[in-house]
Amino acid sequence: MEEKVLQRVQINCNVDKDSKQCVCQPPFRLYAFPTAKKDKQMREKWKKLINRTDSNGKMWSPSKDSRVCSDHFQDGKPTAKTPFPVLKLGYKDAENRVKRMNFFESPKLHGNSKPKIVIIDLETNQIPDPPVEDLKLNNMNIQLADMKSFQDCLSIFFLIVCLRNYIARCVHLTREVHQLKLDVNNLKKQLQHHKKNTQSVSEVLLKTDADVAFFTGIPNKELFNSIHGICSPNINRYWKGLSSVHLNIRKFVRKAAKFGPRRKLPSHDELLLTLMKIRLGLLNKDLASRFQISESQCSRIFFAWLKALSSILGSMVFIPNTEELIATKPDRFRHLPDLHSIIDCTEFFIETPKDLHLQSATWSDYKHHNTVKTLVVCSPNSSIIYVSKLIWGGCRIRQ
Repeated sequence: MEEKVLQRVQINCNVDKDSKQCVCQPPFRLYAFPTAKKDKQMREKWKKLINRTDSNGKMWSPSKDSRVCSDHFQDGKPTAKTPFPVLKLGYKDAENRVKRMNFFESPKLHGNSKPKIVIIDLETNQIPDPPVEDLKLNNMNIQLADMKSFQDCLSIFFLIVCLRNYIARCVHLTREVHQLKLDVNNLKKQLQHHKKNTQSVSEVLLKTDADVAFFTGIPNKELFNSIHGICSPNINRYWKGLSSVHLNIRKFVRKAAKFGPRRKLPSHDELLLTLMKIRLGLLNKDLASRFQISESQCSRIFFAWLKALSSILGSMVFIPNTEELIATKPDRFRHLPDLHSIIDCTEFFIETPKDLHLQSATWSDYKHHNTVKTLVVCSPNSSIIYVSKLIWGGCRIRQ
């Protein structure tokens, strides 16, 4: 039985590297490893301190029969002060390894609230002075704890500063948004006031009959208003070209007075724009700048009013019979019994075409501009009785 126990000790105890035998000499006592259920951490520490490896090179794991002899403990047995085997383990610095284990498991270092074990001398009822190494270790723990508390304070300080800056930024943005809302409301009020008090272009330009005759060719303002009153009800929508007709067909019953989008200009200004383009030959860009609209909108207004004027005023262009011409002939033409009508060609300014052939065909040396010509026939009493289509260019060479 003793030989079996001795053989077990020699297998499980620490062995010398050269002799491969236990260096401990009897008599000694054997102490079992802590079990994994009761104290798993202590069992792992013992395994690390024994520092043995198995045949595969991995850390040796003790069995239920593994024991450690008393010669490996400082007090001859595991006690509360020296619970680890640190002597005669076949390597040095076992005690330093124990100190490192205790240091990294210190409650001050990890913030754990583990109860501190205090050893009291029963004879004197006093706490013995700790060794110098324990004092150094405690001082180190205190320094680490102070450093950690300082870092926590610093983090809290920076957090407070960031929150203060964020709150200040939010307050500044709130004030700025409030000020912008006030500015927007003031601008809206100014715009409404400006719309109410702003005069239309027709009111600014057509102050006298002479102005009306210059800009529109109509002799007086009263006739201008009469033409507007006759033609304006026929302006239901703006012309956008043939490609958009089939896309904008309305399938519902008409309820409003007029179709189409809300107008950018008053109807008087739209009529003035159309007559100024016909009378003065102004370009769309010039008219758009005068009336504060886009060039495309200017073109749509012109074609819409041109179509309305043609449908209404076109009925006034007719050829009367000979009796009516003789009856309405003025006295200055009475000596011309065969006079039926007076013919002449007139030119209208157009925008410069992009095509070079069209540019040369419509260039007029007389007007120094691109023009198109039409034949106009007047009766002796100055009424227009015929207007041809615009099929001739302003170039005299081509004619």
